[in-house]
Amino acid sequence: MAAGAGAPAHKSESVMKLIVATRNKHKLEEIHTILKGLNVELHSALDFPEIPDVVEDGDTFEANAIKKAVTLARATGCWALADDSGLEVDALGGAPGVYSARYAGEPVSYPANNEKLLRELAGQKNRRARFRCVMALSDPQGHAETVEGCCEGHIIEELRGTAGFGYDPLFVPDGFKQTFAEMPADQKNGISHRGRALDAAKERWSAILNERGAGSPAHEDVKKIPDLCGRGFQPRETVSSVFPHSADLRKHRYDVAGHLYFVTKRRAANAEIDLSQPPIADEIVQSLFWLLEDQRIWLLGFVLMPDHCHFVLAPRPPFSLKQVLHSLFSFSAQKINHLLHRHGAFWMEEFFERHLLNQEETRKCLEYLHLNPVRKGLVQRAEDWRYSSASPGFHDKMSWAWLMGEPTDCAGLEAPPTKEGSDRTSP
Repeated sequence: MAAGAGAPAHKSESVMKLIVATRNKHKLEEIHTILKGLNVELHSALDFPEIPDVVEDGDTFEANAIKKAVTLARATGCWALADDSGLEVDALGGAPGVYSARYAGEPVSYPANNEKLLRELAGQKNRRARFRCVMALSDPQGHAETVEGCCEGHIIEELRGTAGFGYDPLFVPDGFKQTFAEMPADQKNGISHRGRALDAAKERWSAILNERGAGSPAHEDVKKIPDLCGRGFQPRETVSSVFPHSADLRKHRYDVAGHLYFVTKRRAANAEIDLSQPPIADEIVQSLFWLLEDQRIWLLGFVLMPDHCHFVLAPRPPFSLKQVLHSLFSFSAQKINHLLHRHGAFWMEEFFERHLLNQEETRKCLEYLHLNPVRKGLVQRAEDWRYSSASPGFHDKMSWAWLMGEPTDCAGLEAPPTKEGSDRTSP
């Protein structure tokens, strides 16, 4: 990945210029490290001194992150990434929240902020708190999406440690005895709210940012897969042309039957089970294909990785995306827990979904999905990964043949041929 001033030159024909809405060199280095592998040319707001700082006057982290990303994207004509973060303390009703940096007033003073926090929590037994980070990505037209990362913990009664900044000397993350200020930087970054938000951003947006693993070739097996989008979908200029309430894009939880989505789901942190190995993978695939055979979804692609899975699918009317994903994940979790004689959550509660608006997005998502095992070094060819729609054994299950037939846009998907007479039990 190329970076801004002073970084080694590294470009390709498909490189994307990404502007990070920060003048903090340390934050830029952290983002550069975590987003390593994306085919982007990274710049910061320092490269655009003529653009004034954005006033962060939103009442949520999301509002501030979106405002910064959209403002910078429109001003530069490039994609832009921005974040807003802070500390939320339960006993203080979520404060300091968006006012974390200036909790004790202007000018910003970390010692004054910590002193005020300790004073406000004096005598409080409930010292639960969390660091939260919301990250926004905006295209040059100002269409923005968000992801977030969160680190739960508690506030101690006295400062400990000299590393880090802000509230780090007072915050102990769950599962640790050290404060953030007592941890080595690499350890903190591995569990921090910003690190988790960046991981989520890479997971969710790598298809947009055209991720290419180092040295990954353009594999012939991917070229053999039909051009799913060449005739099946009509491009859309803007989200608002599809959704009259385009503000829903900020929540990234719009849900329209008959539209295509790129979905990512991760296993629960305490479920240290390989999703890509039988019999676990078989249960997930069977649950997925039940939805297909019961005509609840159109399925264009999937891949099961060791700790997460991707799907490109469309809920078929009258079902919503929320309904079909609930069926898929609750049914598969029940079967796997029963199989392993375990209890508790199997999947993470949250999932990431991207609404696919045109042919190019869909093509990139499918290519990203199929090449995932190759990029991770698990196989040499996408078609060799057993639990993937690139595997020849699953080709007849996909909706590819139908997509190459009658053209229609994704708002009017008509049912492709599906197997009839399924006697399976409904999830």
